[in-house]
Amino acid sequence: MAIWIELRCERRGDGLDASSGKRCWSDDNNGPGEMADDTLANMASVYQFLKQDAAKAGWKLIRGEGWVCPCCLKGEPS
Repeated sequence: MAIWIELRCERRGDGLDASSGKRCWSDDNNGPGEMADDTLANMASVYQFLKQDAAKAGWKLIRGEGWVCPCCLKGEPS
């Protein structure tokens, strides 16, 4: 059996203005995702790949919060 693994933005729905064209990637189901086999070794391998893929795409892992997409990162107050 296969398992779908996807990173979701922890700031999804935190006040980004959809009319401005700034939407959370998770609102559009556009985050990094991949199928994994149902073994711990394969799930761990796929998760490592997703972390690398997310970092290349501009996602950031924030301590105490989790993964945040590039759009929500740009929405942070300066």
